[in-house]
Amino acid sequence: MVPEFRQPDLREFICRSYRIIHRVQHEAHCVEIVRFWHGARGFRHIPPEDAS
Repeated sequence: MVPEFRQPDLREFICRSYRIIHRVQHEAHCVEIVRFWHGARGFRHIPPEDAS
Protein backbone atom coordinates (compact mmCIF):
# COMPACT_ATOMS: atom_id res chain seq x y z
CA MET A 1 0.00 0.00 0.00
CA VAL A 2 1.14 3.55 -0.71
CA PRO A 3 0.81 5.38 2.64
CA GLU A 4 -0.18 8.80 1.25
CA PHE A 5 -3.16 7.48 -0.69
CA ARG A 6 -4.62 4.94 1.78
CA GLN A 7 -5.97 2.80 -1.04
CA PRO A 8 -5.20 -0.87 -0.36
CA ASP A 9 -5.10 -1.77 -4.07
CA LEU A 10 -2.26 0.67 -4.88
CA ARG A 11 1.38 -0.39 -4.81
CA GLU A 12 4.54 1.56 -5.47
CA PHE A 13 7.86 0.77 -7.03
CA ILE A 14 10.78 3.16 -6.56
CA CYS A 15 13.52 3.26 -9.17
CA ARG A 16 16.26 5.83 -8.58
CA SER A 17 14.40 9.13 -8.08
CA TYR A 18 11.14 7.98 -9.65
CA ARG A 19 8.00 6.65 -7.97
CA ILE A 20 5.83 4.35 -10.03
CA ILE A 21 2.38 3.88 -8.51
CA HIS A 22 0.50 0.93 -9.91
CA ARG A 23 -2.56 -1.22 -9.38
CA VAL A 24 -2.66 -4.97 -10.05
CA GLN A 25 -5.79 -6.05 -11.90
CA HIS A 26 -5.95 -9.76 -11.18
CA GLU A 27 -9.05 -10.48 -13.27
CA ALA A 28 -7.51 -8.90 -16.37
CA HIS A 29 -4.04 -10.36 -15.61
CA CYS A 30 -2.42 -6.95 -15.98
CA VAL A 31 -0.85 -4.07 -14.09
CA GLU A 32 -2.23 -0.54 -14.49
CA ILE A 33 0.33 2.26 -14.13
CA VAL A 34 -1.50 4.97 -12.20
CA ARG A 35 1.27 7.56 -11.73
CA PHE A 36 4.90 7.87 -12.74
CA TRP A 37 6.75 10.87 -11.40
CA HIS A 38 10.04 12.19 -10.12
CA GLY A 39 10.39 12.15 -6.35
CA ALA A 40 11.28 15.86 -6.23
CA ARG A 41 7.82 16.76 -7.51
CA GLY A 42 4.99 17.33 -5.08
CA PHE A 43 2.34 14.96 -3.80
CA ARG A 44 -0.50 14.28 -6.25
CA HIS A 45 -4.04 13.06 -5.61
CA ILE A 46 -4.96 9.68 -7.07
CA PRO A 47 -8.70 9.03 -7.34
CA PRO A 48 -10.07 5.60 -6.32
CA GLU A 49 -10.33 3.00 -9.08
CA ASP A 50 -14.13 3.26 -9.34
CA ALA A 51 -13.97 7.06 -9.84
CA SER A 52 -12.53 6.77 -13.36
